[in-house]
This record gives sequence, structure tokens and C-alpha cells, in this order.
Amino acid sequence: MKFRVRAALILILCLFVPVPIGIAADKHAENPDLPTPNIFLPENRFEFSPVLEGTKIVHDFTVQNKGNALLKIERVRTG
Repeated sequence: MKFRVRAALILILCLFVPVPIGIAADKHAENPDLPTPNIFLPENRFEFSPVLEGTKIVHDFTVQNKGNALLKIERVRTG
């Protein structure tokens, strides 16, 4: 019962609290001439072969900006 009340409360808050999602996309939709970054990853996934524990493995991912504005990469996490 408590779970349903919490879920309902969260749903109500999500419906009535404005959250600024996609502000940059909205600005670009209004004015398509604005400079925008455009990330391009020729390889967005890499499968490592099975390795022994403790072995150091390195793989470089290429990241390209095909847009006409600065591309900022923030909060990178490993998977």
C-alpha cells in the first residue's frame, strides 16, 4: 500500500513540476541556424576478449565533432 502511495505521489510531482528537458533542442528547433555540436562515434561499442584478472587492457575510442559549435564531454562513466 505504501508503495502505491509513493508511486502516485511521484507521478503527480512529475506531471506538475516543470523540468527543463531538451532546452538546447528547443532553441535549435526555433532557429536552425544556431551553431550546434554533433557528436559522431565511428565505434560506440567494443567487446574485449576474455582476459586474465589483473591484466591491463587499453582501447581508444574516437570521438568526432561534426557540428559547428564546441562539443563538451562531461560525466564520462565506464560500463
